[in-house]
Amino acid sequence: MLSVYRIIMLGQYVSLIPRDYEAFRATYPVMGTFHGTPLAHSWRSIEVKVLEEKGQVPGTFIAFTVGMFGCTRHAIDLFGDLLGATGELLPVHTRRGDSFWLYNPLRTLDALDEPRLGYRRASDGSILGISEYAFRPELLRSESLFRVPPSPGSLFVVAGQDDPRLDFKRRVEASGATGLRFDLMWSEDGRRG
Repeated sequence: MLSVYRIIMLGQYVSLIPRDYEAFRATYPVMGTFHGTPLAHSWRSIEVKVLEEKGQVPGTFIAFTVGMFGCTRHAIDLFGDLLGATGELLPVHTRRGDSFWLYNPLRTLDALDEPRLGYRRASDGSILGISEYAFRPELLRSESLFRVPPSPGSLFVVAGQDDPRLDFKRRVEASGATGLRFDLMWSEDGRRG
């Protein structure tokens, strides 16, 4: 049975920010740049700093300031096949030479079951916000990580596919990787988060 979860970055783990935020914003001025736009062809590794607040620890996955998540080498070793198949892994580095990769999701899937959604529409007919998700399961069976057009800032994962290699959530949980939480948004059996 298929389920869809939204990926949430956990706050008890360290995060990454560009060391020179103004230069970063000058190069990538629109937050939407990271919502389905391929960047690998022109990407240069940027210098980042690791933000550690009291009590925070390094995670396998690390929050980044523009709605993306960073990956450690361990995350790439464990999940690089799925991350690379659904997006780009963009290198970043720290001043002391630590390497991380930003996951830039490229897969956008028009799989919402609009008649069953709970949502608000703008005057032009576009969807403003979704309060209750519904998906078309026939479009999810061979998917893993994806975004949906009305929610480009949210990243979703499918669980319960026939091929367990595609089940990012199950693989993350089985590996003990840290830094992500999966919130249930929809299930074929009608369960919601």
